[in-house]
Amino acid sequence: MLKSADSTVVSSLYLKNYAKKYAKELSIIRNATDYQHFENEERNGLLDPLLGKPIIGYFGALNEWFDMELVAVTAKAHHEWNFVLIGSLSPCNFTPVEHLKNVYFLGEKAYSALPGYLSYFDVCIIPFKLNPLTLATNPVKFYEYLSMGKAVVSTPLPELIPYTDYCYLANDESEFAKKIQLALTTNASHTATKLANKRKKLAKRNTWKKRWLKLKGLFN
Repeated sequence: MLKSADSTVVSSLYLKNYAKKYAKELSIIRNATDYQHFENEERNGLLDPLLGKPIIGYFGALNEWFDMELVAVTAKAHHEWNFVLIGSLSPCNFTPVEHLKNVYFLGEKAYSALPGYLSYFDVCIIPFKLNPLTLATNPVKFYEYLSMGKAVVSTPLPELIPYTDYCYLANDESEFAKKIQLALTTNASHTATKLANKRKKLAKRNTWKKRWLKLKGLFN
């Protein structure tokens, strides 16, 4: 298919390195965010019962690439944190966390409802296993989290390595918990507002409108 295409667009460097062996013309247009949708910080009231403890949150696919064991280890070690996971409840294996009282599964929520939950998150996580799929992933949720200025802790996805000034990358279970704690500590520091604004500025530079303009330019 790549050999027969006049032009090919991919969303990550990993995919570009793969496709360049076959594609005639090749461009990277990465994922992005609907900034105006996610900048609304009004809470929906539904997570009020969890207030009082830091909320570590995630929304998106809970699939085989989601590292539930990593979440379980972190939640077991930190009962003082609440973990909120939003997304379809299959086909991920929930056995590692099914008896943990500080892990909450809210199921799949409408896209329109996500900001009302995101506004509660003290730290947002991207706990993906590293495999061929995630190595090629430029995660949309990264830009969406940043749209609200949220601190982000992720496993070391290649597409996020250039953004270490905007997120925290953890190489193992111990480091994952330490980076969450660092993010929480930084949230309470005098630099919190400055960092949140810095993240929002990055999100503003990575909107779907800007991506569309770049894509449109390829075909003009």
